[in-house]
Amino acid sequence: MYNGNMVSQERPPSRPTASNRTYRSACPLNCWDTCTWLVEVEDGKVRRVRGDPAHPVTAGELCPKAAYQVARANAGDRILQPLRRKDYQAQYPGQADHIVPAGSVDRATWPGGPLNPGNGSWREGWEPVSWEEALGEIARRLLDIRSRYGSLAVLHTWDFGYMGILKGLAQRVFNSFGGVTVPTGSLCWAAGLAAQRYDFGANRAHDPSDLANARLIILWGRNPAWTSIHLMRDLRQARRRGAYIVTIDPVRTATAEEADEHFAPRPGSDGALALGIARVILEQGLADLGYVRKNTIGFDAFAEYVQDFTPARVSQLTGLSRLDVEYLANLYASQKPACLLLGYGLQRHVNGGQTVRAIDALAALTGNLGVPGGGANYANVAGGSLFDDLELPPGLERAPARRAFPRVRLAQEILSASDPPVKAIFATRSNPVAQLPDTSRTLRAFSVVDLVVTVDLTLTDTARVSDFILPCASTFEEEDIYWCSWHNYITYGERAVAPPGEARSEADVFLDLGRRLGLDGMEGTATEWLARAARPLRERHGVELGELKGRSFKNPEAVDVPWAGGRFATPSGKYEFYSEKAARDGLPPLPVYQDEFDAGLKGDEDRRRGAEAAGQAKLVGRLRLLTPQHRLSLHSQFHEKVTRGRGLTIYLPGGYARAHGVAEGERVRVLSDNGTVEATVSLDVTLQPDTAVIYSGGSVWRGEGVNFLTPDTMTDMGLGAAYYSCLVRVERLGEGTETGRRR
Repeated sequence: MYNGNMVSQERPPSRPTASNRTYRSACPLNCWDTCTWLVEVEDGKVRRVRGDPAHPVTAGELCPKAAYQVARANAGDRILQPLRRKDYQAQYPGQADHIVPAGSVDRATWPGGPLNPGNGSWREGWEPVSWEEALGEIARRLLDIRSRYGSLAVLHTWDFGYMGILKGLAQRVFNSFGGVTVPTGSLCWAAGLAAQRYDFGANRAHDPSDLANARLIILWGRNPAWTSIHLMRDLRQARRRGAYIVTIDPVRTATAEEADEHFAPRPGSDGALALGIARVILEQGLADLGYVRKNTIGFDAFAEYVQDFTPARVSQLTGLSRLDVEYLANLYASQKPACLLLGYGLQRHVNGGQTVRAIDALAALTGNLGVPGGGANYANVAGGSLFDDLELPPGLERAPARRAFPRVRLAQEILSASDPPVKAIFATRSNPVAQLPDTSRTLRAFSVVDLVVTVDLTLTDTARVSDFILPCASTFEEEDIYWCSWHNYITYGERAVAPPGEARSEADVFLDLGRRLGLDGMEGTATEWLARAARPLRERHGVELGELKGRSFKNPEAVDVPWAGGRFATPSGKYEFYSEKAARDGLPPLPVYQDEFDAGLKGDEDRRRGAEAAGQAKLVGRLRLLTPQHRLSLHSQFHEKVTRGRGLTIYLPGGYARAHGVAEGERVRVLSDNGTVEATVSLDVTLQPDTAVIYSGGSVWRGEGVNFLTPDTMTDMGLGAAYYSCLVRVERLGEGTETGRRR
């Protein structure tokens, strides 16, 4: 019986009838906390969720998105039966030799499409069909495409909009099909992950409980008051015990309001700030040279490089004062142990990976690695090691064929693909039409393919460009296992109710499709598939999965303090200021700084001169646009809770607004090199003079698609999305010639 790290959870008493009961599960959304919750069922329907007070980390507290998920699962406009585009038969009559000319269909503007939504209902452009009709026709089309072009002509695009181990069965089907085109990289955290793999060799973070040991906590680009409410609880407790809390963020966030101090550097300049802090630490003899000499490599080259980052130069680059740079250096080096908590936003710049590497270097320089209360904490992916990958059939270490497109440039890759062209798109666990950068190009890309299939609960922007929409179960209607990238607890969630209407779990959808495609090994219940995935848990720790159903348990392989004793997962076994692996990958071996809008800087001489004036000609009259997460939404999910029917809001610095004659509450046009949106002005006197904010997400069909503005630019490493490397300007409505139009 596994109980060493199991949460003590006696099942609450059942209510008088079987349809009235409380179940344990976890939130499937890919945010920091993976809240564990109690799902209350009455008369066979989910009525509400409560936080599970027995969970050691989430401890009974939930964010508003928990209630939003209940409302979505019970909503009257939820899709409950397979849908087919009404004119599908006319476009695709089914002849064996039928080929749709590329670009012949504008999926964005057809009836019900995101730019022509009509009444917003699926009845505008689709008709109900049976699962037999839907999966039968989809399978026929996929087999036809494979016979003509090969399996790589099929693109399966997915992300982590809904978590759960069983979601890997979709990839298993496509791998068994012969392998398909897939996205690689990430719209979320890829640059930071790649950076820490160069520095540490793996992605590990301190357990949240270790904050109790920190004397100083610096939240760098992280806003847990909105994105990780349980971390905020831990920070308050740490502060009551005497820890000093500092935030570094271009925006004065809700977290900054509670911190002891807040510093607001110019967006994208965090790497310069970190290197400047390192220089001061070295110059003033504050480095832990004993730790450095024993546990790191490349220190001498790093120490030489940072000499150019004087406080005066860093002040020019960041907008902070010279005294601020010196103060932060002294504070961080003297108040040990000191914990760095890094957010995902600071790496959503072209120089994002180098920024994370520069911040990591501060922890190594001061000996704040491998000690309680320390660390450079970005993401913790240890939970996945407990489970086998369901994506690959037996005997395959990888798909028999594979073509990978950078996720950030997925639209451009679809448009340019020729050997073979992309003929079909399957979209699962994601809403790429709304979430990929450069929405206009994304809409064009989805219009050049013959077949688009979306699996989802609701009529998303991606569903609106689809030929078939397959209704899937909500998290309350399926069992699965959930782990997260912050704390070390894993939850085996119970199914609380059956899927309504004809909705099916995503696992059932793909296993059925696999059988129709003639694939072997597509049998098994959800419980059986989860047991297969949990083989390492059984073999390495003697844990039977059945013991854990409806419970949370701590990863038995997780450590509270990674890198203890100076043991790292790098090729050298040490922390690497200088990474030979990075050099082999075509990247600078040291963490370097380069202004994100001056891609022309090359070589050490240019970097020594710096980028004090980098891109200033481009920035005249333009703003650096940040698109962070709002506390009420997660990308495109629940974004209507943010806008509440009022459309987008752009937060502007007061000086810029005055210079351009725009006022609080005024409706304006926001323009970038990629497109245009309209927004309402809200003045924020705390913003840097060249910084604007529009919260991430938005619905294209509601006219709230902020990604009409963002470029499909990639980060310096990890194939991440440089959403924040975006310049915009603001016009009053009536000015210019593109009145209110999106490009």
